[in-house]
Amino acid sequence: WIFGTDLLHRGARRFGRMRQAEPSFATATLLSWAGMRGVVTLAAALSLPVSLPGRDIVLICAFAVILVTVLLQAPTLAPLIRLLRVSGASELILRRDSEDLAWLRMAQAQHARIAALSHQPDGTERHPRLLEQYGHRVRVAAAYRADRDAHEPRRIDHFNAIIAAIAAGRLAVLRMHRAGEIDDRVLRTLEYELDLQQMAAESQAEDEA
Repeated sequence: WIFGTDLLHRGARRFGRMRQAEPSFATATLLSWAGMRGVVTLAAALSLPVSLPGRDIVLICAFAVILVTVLLQAPTLAPLIRLLRVSGASELILRRDSEDLAWLRMAQAQHARIAALSHQPDGTERHPRLLEQYGHRVRVAAAYRADRDAHEPRRIDHFNAIIAAIAAGRLAVLRMHRAGEIDDRVLRTLEYELDLQQMAAESQAEDEA
């Protein structure tokens, strides 16, 4: 059934109905082979009423399935992994490559839209700072995709600096509140904004980890 589901996923992706990445043939094979039966199968068979016709046959089939999957599939699982060369690292690399490309395409689309909104007929820019900001994002995304390992320390330092700045801002707001310079409503508004900034920074840092 895993191969059938895989085919359905591929068909759905081809017709634009699904965007989730489908597993490779090696991964699907491994998942199918790892589908061993054990306690649950036996418990389900034993839970049948004694008076049920054919209960003995069900029990025999359950024991046969357990024996085959445990004695045949279990010992051969590790050799199958080596034979198929299934590696979590390779799957991770593929996911990271697609994610890096998505970040770059997103940054390029955003920059193109800002550029269209910024350019004036007389040659001036309506949003020069936004244009530079989104242009910088494109350059960073392209450089990171070209050499992730070289830019990883810089990325970590970048997000650490952002989180440190958020913490400093939060401390300043709390001090103002204690001193009576801002009321509870202003405090909640600013803390909510700081929470959003921190969640965004931490989420991006975790996604790239």
